[in-house]
Amino acid sequence: MSKPVKKQNIRYIRAKRDAERAKRADRTERADRAGRRRSYFLVLGSLLMAALLISRLYTLQIVNSERYLSDFQSRIRRTVVIHGTRGRILDKNGNVLADSVASYNITMNDLTDDSKEDNKILNERILEIIRIVDKNGGKMLTDFSIRLSGGSFFYKEMGPVAKARFLADVYGYADPDDMPAENLEKTAEEVIHDLADRFGISPSVSKDEDSEKEDRETLLEMVIARYNLSLNYYQKYIATRLASNVPEKTKKAIEKRFDSKKDGIQIEEEMVRRYPEKEAVYLSNIIGYTGEASEDYLSEHDGTDKDGRPDYREGDIVGLTGIEASQEEILHGRSGQKTFNVDSIGRVTDDPVENSEVSAKEQSYSEETGRDVYLTIDKDLQIAAYHIVENNLRNIILNKLRDSIEDQVISEDQNGLNITIPVSNVYASCLSNLIDTNHLTSEDATDTEKEVAEAIDRFRAQRAPEILDEIRNGQTIREQLNNEMKTYQDLLAQALFDYGLFNEAGLGDSGIRSSTVYSGWQKGKHSLNALISESIRHGWINTDSSYLGLETDSPSDDELYDGIMNFFTAVIGSDENTLNDRDMRNAIYKYVIVNREVSANQVCHLLLDQEIVEVSDEELESFNSPWGESDYTFIYNRIRDMDLTPAQLHLYPSTASVVVTDPESGDVLAMVSYPGFDTNRINDEDYYQKLVNDPAKPLLNYATQQLTAPGSTFKLVTATAALKEKVIDTQDEVNCQKKATFKKVKNDPNPPKCWIYPGRHRYQNLEGAIANSCNMFFYEMGFRLGLPVDNPEYDEDDYDYDEDDFDKSGYNSVQAVEKIQKYAGMYGLDSVSGVEISESEPQLLTKDPIRGAIGQDTNAYTTASLARYVSAVANSGTNYELTLIDAVQTEDGGISKNKATVANKITLEEKEWNAIHKGMRRVVYGYGAFSVLGEQHPVAGKTGTAQQTGMPDNALFIGYAPYYLPGAWNEDTLGEQEKLAIAVRIPNGYTSDYAARLASDVIRVFYDPDQLEQIVDSVVLEKDS
Repeated sequence: MSKPVKKQNIRYIRAKRDAERAKRADRTERADRAGRRRSYFLVLGSLLMAALLISRLYTLQIVNSERYLSDFQSRIRRTVVIHGTRGRILDKNGNVLADSVASYNITMNDLTDDSKEDNKILNERILEIIRIVDKNGGKMLTDFSIRLSGGSFFYKEMGPVAKARFLADVYGYADPDDMPAENLEKTAEEVIHDLADRFGISPSVSKDEDSEKEDRETLLEMVIARYNLSLNYYQKYIATRLASNVPEKTKKAIEKRFDSKKDGIQIEEEMVRRYPEKEAVYLSNIIGYTGEASEDYLSEHDGTDKDGRPDYREGDIVGLTGIEASQEEILHGRSGQKTFNVDSIGRVTDDPVENSEVSAKEQSYSEETGRDVYLTIDKDLQIAAYHIVENNLRNIILNKLRDSIEDQVISEDQNGLNITIPVSNVYASCLSNLIDTNHLTSEDATDTEKEVAEAIDRFRAQRAPEILDEIRNGQTIREQLNNEMKTYQDLLAQALFDYGLFNEAGLGDSGIRSSTVYSGWQKGKHSLNALISESIRHGWINTDSSYLGLETDSPSDDELYDGIMNFFTAVIGSDENTLNDRDMRNAIYKYVIVNREVSANQVCHLLLDQEIVEVSDEELESFNSPWGESDYTFIYNRIRDMDLTPAQLHLYPSTASVVVTDPESGDVLAMVSYPGFDTNRINDEDYYQKLVNDPAKPLLNYATQQLTAPGSTFKLVTATAALKEKVIDTQDEVNCQKKATFKKVKNDPNPPKCWIYPGRHRYQNLEGAIANSCNMFFYEMGFRLGLPVDNPEYDEDDYDYDEDDFDKSGYNSVQAVEKIQKYAGMYGLDSVSGVEISESEPQLLTKDPIRGAIGQDTNAYTTASLARYVSAVANSGTNYELTLIDAVQTEDGGISKNKATVANKITLEEKEWNAIHKGMRRVVYGYGAFSVLGEQHPVAGKTGTAQQTGMPDNALFIGYAPYYLPGAWNEDTLGEQEKLAIAVRIPNGYTSDYAARLASDVIRVFYDPDQLEQIVDSVVLEKDS
């Protein structure tokens, strides 16, 4: 039985339980009170924070909104490049040939928002700028892919890819493939009006404030300005250039009319490259030109200075050709930079940025100026020589010009003396190269222009089916076609290559060019139809070409053939899908003249209508009279008076080059390449494109980049080789017999002849062979150099051949070639001349030492290389690497002189040099052009004529002055004269007589500059001209 619990224990337990309950209740009540207090605090805190936030927002947005916005905007920093200034280029006498001068450009920052009213303001401002420029002088920028001619808009000449890229940019597509097809089909007219609509430009806008007549030139200028502005929409701190190089009068008018801060229109001063205004053309191929550094250029020139500042920056102007390029390291002025603050839409703020506030990369620093370069060129001699070249080319053309309309064909064996120029070539050249044929169909075309346009279209429409029918017929092989039809078909065949109608297989090693049909066609034994059929049969045609207009990926042979015929139709230009092929167009122009569909009188009137030439009132009256001046006389007078220059006419000849050196130092005194170009306009895209398309190729330096055979001028190399290798001495003779033909080389199917054939020179020693340019003598030298060696100075390590190379007679052509190559190299003909501009690598003879001995085989050299060679002859053996650099400015402002390097010396006995020099002196005796120099400034030289197939031969002359022999009675007097060596080349110059005459004129002016005016004013005519 359990023990009973006492009452006091029960009370104790209950009391303890009640106490615990009370404690729990108390804790709960305290927790509740604490919770309520926390809630009060949270609510109160939230209310305080809300009040503070409201107060802060009020301060930001109402009280200090402008200040805080300004502070925010000012934290956006931008850095712009300040381009350096290039050093100057000067001639040997200190005349400035290239300089950096201040130029004024009109620029605009778009300070407006994108509202309709702001759009109107922009247009009004731009129109006012156009009017100011039009009134005060200058030209708005028109660097755009759409041009205006004859009142019509048209695309500039560009390929389909470039056109698609342009249109994609206009219509806002990053990838042209994403652009709707209809945009690709838009005409230039439609694009201009689309842009005008986008920018709110009225089509009736005009420079004349009082005129309501549509001014399409102003419309184009406004569209271009607005389009260029739109390209900087998100970079408004970048000013958009609207006009370049405006005159002082325009600058002042702009500054007076506009406030740069308010209107965003200002005059930007820029240092630009400038060449003497009236002299740039004469020096263009030496000085070269500059342009903006490309991405590739910047990646190749990514060096920095010790402070980490880059050598080149985006937008830097760098030398691209000539001395500007070769001396870039000296001429270049390093660019600086400036860091500043801009607002949120790119406008520059007033607060400056200190270098201490920014990183080293962002710090501002000043631009630098490049160093000067002095050339060996004598500017006055250079300009005189250029005028002399042009004058002599003019005289050749006038001597060869004949009053005949014919389709001239020059046969392979036709002597240069007997080749003439039918005046029809002049008329055709005017149509192809001078007359604006787009203007023939313009709204304001003259009656003559309209008549000529109709005649050309009618002739083309008539010829097109005849050409295509002849091809389809396929019965007439190429050699049996008349010259006109052969010309058309040759151009169409070439178009298959030019327009990419052959696929990869067709252009491969086993493709069209390896085909016997193709080689047979070239020789005239197959028809163009056979060539096309062969290409289709072998699968060589590019079926992906859009020019074929194929509607299936797997066309049949007939569909391919029809596609090619459609392509030919487009090349001829006889339908609306014309390709406007330049070569075919010029052929049409030629034959529209030859076939008398366009008359000589019409061409002469076109020259007058388009103001290409100007004549006196008296001559114009005579020309317009039925009994007055004839068409032939009119065009003859235009050539005589240089209204039409040789470079413009593109007849034979239209180009030439002259290099004059100091043979005692290797300095180049003059280096003429005709025609030149205006280096001040080279960055004008239209002008540059004109140069690129010019048949005379003015961008080519004919003095350093054109390679042609040297002709007989090379015989001095062969003479040196023969003397050094002891195969002859100065008195040994070679018999140039009647019907002189060299038959010593076995198995030669066409033995070479002397130029005097069927005559003869009889016995010739070295001096006489040079004087008479006897081929038989030098053929013999080439042969003897290939015979077994009997020369104590011979070193077998100099040559690379073995006994198997000798034929039964003992003759070794490889040995002979290598010996001639060796001495050509000693005259510097195995390498470039050394001048500090771009040169073509020369080509030595490689196979035939007999013909190579007289400058044929594969011999090909520049005029500069020939000048180096004759300089070494003139000074009796010192071979200088020619130089154009006289001195350069040092970094401390001093002058460091430059001297030409002596590459080697050629040692001959005095009597051997005398034989060469006397032979050269006797050459000059045969040319009356040198008689005026007489014994006061005696000249020695060597002429050369390099044969050309189907065109006149190249004419060459090399020589030096004054001529005298060591110990001669006149040595002291002549030894005190300035010395010169000269090389002249006239491509397609008919005969070396003309090159000799040109050289004589240059030498005359070298010794007496006052004779220049008499020379260039004179027209030297031959008896039969």
